[in-house]
Order: sequence, then structure tokens, then C-alpha cells
Amino acid sequence: MSTKFPSVSFLIPKLKSGDESAWAEVHSKFRIGLSSKARQLIRTTGTHKKKLSADDLVQETFLKVWRNRGAFRGDTSSQLSKWMLVTLKNTFLDVCRRKDLEKSIETWQELHAQSRTPSAIVASVEQEAEFLNALEELNPDQQRVIAMRVFEGLSFPAIAEQTNMNVNTVSGIYRRGLLRVTKLLRQPSCDPKSTENKNE
Repeated sequence: MSTKFPSVSFLIPKLKSGDESAWAEVHSKFRIGLSSKARQLIRTTGTHKKKLSADDLVQETFLKVWRNRGAFRGDTSSQLSKWMLVTLKNTFLDVCRRKDLEKSIETWQELHAQSRTPSAIVASVEQEAEFLNALEELNPDQQRVIAMRVFEGLSFPAIAEQTNMNVNTVSGIYRRGLLRVTKLLRQPSCDPKSTENKNE
């Protein structure tokens, strides 16, 4: 069953111009439909086990749509809803990658902190090699912050102290670097493509 959205074609010109009142109305009218689709993606791909939040997915989707409104070339409600759904799915994949990577990082940190068996070492080598290769594609600040966080296990305040940066800057560098790494690594198992045909 396809997701239904109300008509907002009359608001699109104002939305493109950055009219915040028009955006608030679009947000209000589309929120329920996007939330329903987000829950559907999470349910049909089993990613509820990753503790993904439909509300967080929708909020991040709305932020991306607003920031990139100038790139929207359509002029109908149908075109806008399709664009939002594509943005939602891309956001879903990004969050899945982020969750998978964060879980892998936690696993690697645990393995490094413990006395590992040969089998555990072999199991982690390939994953860690992929991560290190992706890390090399980042800028120096991102490489440094992520390496200190992942391999040294330092907190953001500790990293900030050692790099002479404030905590918010360190957190931002880490987050942007992590997002970049997720795009370089393999796509996770929560790809919704296999569910599109039967859900739309």
C-alpha cells in the first residue's frame, strides 16, 4: 500500500523561497505520512533491533528537505512527496550504516581491551582493515579525532584537551567523519530495496 499525502501544491512556490510559515504547514501535513513510512521501513527490515527511532528518522528527513529545498525542481504535491520519501529512505540507510559502524566500533574496542583468542583476532582483522582503509580517506582532523576516540578510547573532553579544540568542535568532527566512513564501507543488511515493491 502506498503512503498517502495531502495536497500542498499551492505551498511549493513559498516553500522554495524559504517561507517558514509554508514550511511549517508542509511539515504538519506530511509528518504523519512520513512517520508511517519510517515505521514501515523499520518494521519490514527488522531494524527495530537496532533501536532506530521513526521520529528521529522523520526529523532528520525534514531537516535535509528544508536545507536542500533549493534543489527541488518539482511543482506538484506528488513530486514533493516522492522527493521526501526518497530522502527518508536515504536517511534510513545513513542511520543504519551509522548504527552498524558504531556497533562495530564498540566490538573492536572490546576486543582490543580484552585478552583475545586467535579466532577472535582473525574475525576482527578484516573488519578493522576495512575501517582503517576508509579512515585514510578522511581529512587529518577527522582521522585524528576518530583514531583517538576509537583506538585510544578517549572521551570527547579528553580529545578536546589534547587537540586544543572545544568539545563541540571535536564532537562535530567525529560525527562528520563517522558519516563519511559509513558511506565508504559496505552497505548494511537493512537495505529497504527488497521491501519496496510489496510496500508501495
